[in-house]
This record gives sequence, structure tokens and C-alpha cells, in this order.
Amino acid sequence: ASIIGKFAYSVLFVVVLPFVLVFWARMTDASISLNAFGSRVGGIAVTSVGAVVMISGMLALIVYGKGLPMNPYPPIRFVTRGIYRITAHPIYAGFCLICIGTALGMSSSSGLWLVSPIVILSCVALVQGFEKQDLQRRFDNAQLRPLLSLPEDEKSSPSTADRISVYLLVVVPWILLYETQSLHTFHLRLIYRFMNGPRLSMRALISSFYWRR
Repeated sequence: ASIIGKFAYSVLFVVVLPFVLVFWARMTDASISLNAFGSRVGGIAVTSVGAVVMISGMLALIVYGKGLPMNPYPPIRFVTRGIYRITAHPIYAGFCLICIGTALGMSSSSGLWLVSPIVILSCVALVQGFEKQDLQRRFDNAQLRPLLSLPEDEKSSPSTADRISVYLLVVVPWILLYETQSLHTFHLRLIYRFMNGPRLSMRALISSFYWRR
């Protein structure tokens, strides 16, 4: 029963879930008005980085944690080495990067602006709503802060790692989202002016004609 459960869990998250996400993105792509950005090369690069991060997290749990990267079959040891020394949740972070990279590579508006954000928020909800409490319950000393994490709410001066983490986790993503949305708004204004410019010019010409009469 344990082997069947592990196999079914693996198939669900390795085969079924990616298929559902790709299918969802394709079916809703026409409903998203935001522009699709990216290229095949950029998408492959982001997906490759995500795959390396995710696989590194899985191997760390197997090697150092003596378990499997599965919530129903968790490791028996709290892992603080390998990729977990850099980020606390490399499997989720890598999977989110894979989703974003796939959307960029396929130039999918839905994949970039709908599916990927929901995947990211779902991972955050799972960590904050279940895994954080589960780790505290199973490992009393689960307090290690990885290098890439937001600084604590304390009066001491932030370290270099704290500053880099804020830039990578907050500032850079915010700038990318802001600039992307600004570019989309700029394109809409250009289209509006292009579509309405001739009509406005014609109205001005007609008004000028009647005014001269």
C-alpha cells in the first residue's frame, strides 16, 4: 500500500498536475488581455534554472533528510544543507520558476498572468498554512534562516545577505511587474490613438469646415 501511495503521489504531481496547468493555460489564453512576453531561449533558461533548483531540493531531502520529497511521506531529518542553505523551499521555488519559464517559452498570456501567479500563491498558502506548522511540530529546532530570506523584524542592522535577499525577493520582481504593466498600458494607448486618431482628425476637419461657413 505504501509503494502504491508513493507511486500515485509521484504521478499526480509529476504528470497530472503539469498537464492540467498546461491545458488550463491553453484554454484560457484567449481570455487574458495582458500581453505575452518572453522568448523560447529565455523560457528555456528560466525553466532550466527552476529544474536545477527543484531537483537539488529533492536530492537534498533524499540524501540528507533520509526521506522523500512528499508531504505524506516526509523526511525524518530536518535538512539544512545543500540548496536548503540558500533557500527554505527550493522545490516550490523551482516549480514556480518552471511554470514561469514555460509560459515565457510558449508566449502564453494565461500561463504568465493567470496560471503562474495562482501556482505561486498556492505554494505560499501550502507553506504558511500547513508545512510551517508541520515542521515546527516534527522538528523543535527548525529555526535555520537560509541565505535567501527576508530579514527578521528586529532593530539590528541588516546584513549583506539580508540586503541581497530584499533586492532579489522584493525589489526586482516589483520592478519587473511594474515595467511590464506600464509597457502594456503604453501599447493600449498607442492602439487607442491609432484607432481614434483619424476619426478625431476628421471631426476637427468637419468642424472647421462648418465654422468657416
